[in-house]
Amino acid sequence: MDHLDTLRRLSRALTDPAHAMTDLVAEATALRELLEHCSTLSTAGGMPVNADASVLDSGLAISPVQAALCALQPYRTIAFIKGLHAAIGTVLRAHERVHVLYAGCGPYALLALPQMALYGEQVGFTLIDVHDESLRHARALVDSFGLGDCVDAWVCADATHHRIDPARPPHVIVSETMNAALRSEPQVAIFRALHAQAPAALLVPERVTVHACLLDPARELSPPVPDASVPFTPPQRDRIDLGPIFTLDSEALAAWCALEGDELPAAAVRVPPFGPAQQARLLTKIDVYGGHRLDDYECSLTVPQRLPGRMPVAPGDTLQFSYRLGSSPGLVCARV
Repeated sequence: MDHLDTLRRLSRALTDPAHAMTDLVAEATALRELLEHCSTLSTAGGMPVNADASVLDSGLAISPVQAALCALQPYRTIAFIKGLHAAIGTVLRAHERVHVLYAGCGPYALLALPQMALYGEQVGFTLIDVHDESLRHARALVDSFGLGDCVDAWVCADATHHRIDPARPPHVIVSETMNAALRSEPQVAIFRALHAQAPAALLVPERVTVHACLLDPARELSPPVPDASVPFTPPQRDRIDLGPIFTLDSEALAAWCALEGDELPAAAVRVPPFGPAQQARLLTKIDVYGGHRLDDYECSLTVPQRLPGRMPVAPGDTLQFSYRLGSSPGLVCARV
């Protein structure tokens, strides 16, 4: 079996709605190993993995090597591939060809290659990355599978400054340029910039929600490395949900269009009485598209995070959140 046949086989399995994420860890691992084998990028070496990261005016663009290493998280790979496949399928019901803008494609174009293998030239990708090295490796990888005709454009640019051709707006905008609790990386800025130019486009992920909660860290046993043969039973966690404090989706992006400055609004929450072992944390929920989602501990993006500045809280406190834009983006919190 040649590499393209292997890619197609794995892509069919990963996008099959009959298979849950827990059933597909082996296929996600095999996809990563295939891309590593075919790629011109080496993830081995003595340099720190983020040595070639770039600090942009919109946040941290991780290095090509670190972007490649994100493929080590199988649930993350599965959920995003399934979600993008569903979004493309939605558009194909009304259009003969789908234009997908992929911001931050990295050196593997990890989310695009399975779609290219399955849809062929029914889908045309614009692949954007701020690092020329990532684009060079991604182009070589796409060409090695003979899928170059599925790429309409290769763009080396900061996606927040990319200008979309108004005569040919994308049907789908996908970007996975985020960290837990939407801190540090430019996901919010990228979606703001691109959605403003193509407001009718489907977003992948379609919604990222950050909740505040109180939890007991000792009862937050995270799942082991996913293993399809070993079901994971979540522990009896001790939590108090304080509610969503920040949401990134098309509705929020539309509401922010008229806003200027370096801050976006977020919610306030009041802290109820809580137990001595409970601590304040931020939880990230990712709705990728079409019911495919990432929940607590399923990847690095959904691991609970401390409050900004590790601010202590007490019962009766009212916490006002906002989202800071700029080169170090993320939620900020003040006691009011």
